[in-house]
Amino acid sequence: MFKGWNLFEKAFLIGGSIITLLLAILSKSDFLSTVYGLLCVGSAIYIAKGKVIGNFFGIVSSLIYSYLSYQHRLYSEVIVSLFLILPITIYGFISWLKNQNADTQTITIKKLENKELILAIISQIIMYFAYYHLLKYFNTEMLYISALSICISVLAFYFLSRMTPITYYAFVLKDIIALSLWIYPLLKGKTTTFAVFFSNIIFLINDIYGIFSWKALAKKQSQNK
Repeated sequence: MFKGWNLFEKAFLIGGSIITLLLAILSKSDFLSTVYGLLCVGSAIYIAKGKVIGNFFGIVSSLIYSYLSYQHRLYSEVIVSLFLILPITIYGFISWLKNQNADTQTITIKKLENKELILAIISQIIMYFAYYHLLKYFNTEMLYISALSICISVLAFYFLSRMTPITYYAFVLKDIIALSLWIYPLLKGKTTTFAVFFSNIIFLINDIYGIFSWKALAKKQSQNK
């Protein structure tokens, strides 16, 4: 199972899973929140390693996250997870399957052209206003941050589906925004969501690691050409 894994990756998967379970028990988190937290740990590290199974975990966790977000009236997260991130993740899963190395079973890291990068960013700047008014209609909590969360999330998962190193810079920003959203119900005393909040901390740690992991993977691939 751990063939080709370094110490950080092993510690992240095992330690992150144990800590998530312990915190879920201590905070009396519900079953779905706990499962989501565990899926986050697995998805995060496998994607950082460029493994296709990470996207499969991502599909399942997106469905659970959508439901949890709906329960806590974080409608921006419902929209971004169910109607934007889930389709992109499914596309990414198929794309990763087609672009994995048969020997290492890792994806081939690609460089995104400047034109595509600029168009992707401009599209989300434009869409921010559409997200804002849609979320306002649903009386969403933390409106400005919620609309921004959608924009960054769409960019991050689009970059992920395109297998480009810039992915993880977008994910780090996404994690910071998600933490600011999920700390709100905690401050209101809803401790059952702590596992979800902590999973975003795990994401942040892993995504910082992912920046270096994908750089190393891209360098190794370029040397083997």
